[in-house]
Amino acid sequence: MFSGVSGKELVFILLILQFMKRILPFTFLFFSFCLHAQQIFLRGKITDAETGEGISFAHVGICGKSIGTVANDLGIFEFRIPAGSVADTVCASAIGYETFQIAIPEIKGDKAQFAILLKPYTNELSEIVIKDERVTARRIIAKAISRIPKNYPRKAFELEGYYRDYIRKNDEYVSFLEGVNDVSRPWLSVSPLINPI
Repeated sequence: MFSGVSGKELVFILLILQFMKRILPFTFLFFSFCLHAQQIFLRGKITDAETGEGISFAHVGICGKSIGTVANDLGIFEFRIPAGSVADTVCASAIGYETFQIAIPEIKGDKAQFAILLKPYTNELSEIVIKDERVTARRIIAKAISRIPKNYPRKAFELEGYYRDYIRKNDEYVSFLEGVNDVSRPWLSVSPLINPI
């Protein structure tokens, strides 16, 4: 293996290997610590600003990015903010409430007990009047059928989805499931009704 290498060169190579063997684990440990130190672990509760009750299944995450989570039925959440997003903004939202936003560097105190208060918001819609007597169930179905080629993809696509499921029995959680679904559908030349996803 070391043919043609003098004794001094061999000793030097062995010393370098010993040095690398001792220093390399510390180097990896240092860099992994630096990377971990740059992440922020955000944990807290999303509550109604008027009642103080937790808001079930509210969304909290990084504004404009797909980094975040959904609070549980008590409004409690937790997620990691990666090192590349520590200068971004946290957003929290729920149906019937105003969206909450705060820059991550502005979060004061313990990031493991972060409280978010959402203010109720009522959005009144204007009245809608349907006047066309020609609109019938038969026409609606016919129009839906005529749009099948337009509404179903005619080329390959990929889709990623997330889900969370809780099962309660006698006010106790007996199961908690989370999952990621990746759907990849190649282009099909047959009818989408014959070959659904």
